[in-house]
Amino acid sequence: IIISQSIGLAYRLYLYYNPPPPPPPTLGFGLLPPINFPDQANYDLMFELETPNAGFPVLEDRGVVYYMPFQRASLLALDEADLTAEMLGFIEDPISLTSEIYQWKMSLPSPLVLEQNISNGSYVYNYQWQTDKGLLRDSNIPGKDETIIEVENYLQKTGLELEDVDHEDAVISYTKASGNRMIPALSISDANFVQVDLFRQPILIGVGDDAVERPVVTPDPEKGIIRMQLSGSILASKRIVGVEYNYYPVNYLEPHTYLLKPVDQAWQELKSGNAFVALNEDDEADIIYIRRIELGYFDSYQAQEYMQPIYIFRGDDGGSDQFIAYIHAINDLHIVQQ
Repeated sequence: IIISQSIGLAYRLYLYYNPPPPPPPTLGFGLLPPINFPDQANYDLMFELETPNAGFPVLEDRGVVYYMPFQRASLLALDEADLTAEMLGFIEDPISLTSEIYQWKMSLPSPLVLEQNISNGSYVYNYQWQTDKGLLRDSNIPGKDETIIEVENYLQKTGLELEDVDHEDAVISYTKASGNRMIPALSISDANFVQVDLFRQPILIGVGDDAVERPVVTPDPEKGIIRMQLSGSILASKRIVGVEYNYYPVNYLEPHTYLLKPVDQAWQELKSGNAFVALNEDDEADIIYIRRIELGYFDSYQAQEYMQPIYIFRGDDGGSDQFIAYIHAINDLHIVQQ
């Protein structure tokens, strides 16, 4: 018994200090397209690394990639778009703006317009509140909990119950009318509208005690893949005055793994001006101090074929102004070269 237990302990110790190599990446999607970050002006910044350990974090050498089946069947695309429009209250036939963009209209009495991409389901819903002066006198602005309930009801009514969208952590902000624009309000009592931004939930990578959550970020960290604006009107038809819907489904059940570029390579790309700057609150900063580097996923407002991992660099200008930048994390060996 003692010999048997000793052999078992020795074997476990051997595996602890000499773990078997991980399985090779599956590469099941073949070469991946580059991430199509939004266009932006070149930046000329200096960076200093000031992470808690004064170095790079220890991150995995491979990442999980997910397929995003955004394309609707062409023969059914308009029918599906018509169904969404009908659920939103539009009964008139649409007009075609392009081969993919269709527009529905009605009057409440101000114009209410829905423009939908019938190929991928994204849409913009806009009530022209600027010409409805009575709307701004309505003061029934909902609080956070009531706003979240109304948003959930709206998604259910339109048949868009999205399991991977985080409702509880929705970002709530208050705005007021300034001419034809909405600007931030100081408080709910000063507001004409409440704005809601919904983001995708973090993605859980791994199983058991080794599982980690990876954040899912958008091109604008303050704007979700779904943005809604609610008025103070008690009329249901005028309650929601704006929606930007850029949600695309993710197939989490059949992922594939790919090698990641080393984090120090991503650091050099950031310093060389090859990152996408998602947030820079101090346009005049000369030096940005990077406080944290992590892996996450990029959730574009435009339809993309794959949900791919990125390196997220978070920092500041040495004060309170925040800085966030993204670098495509997949190893260049697995990317289609353009």
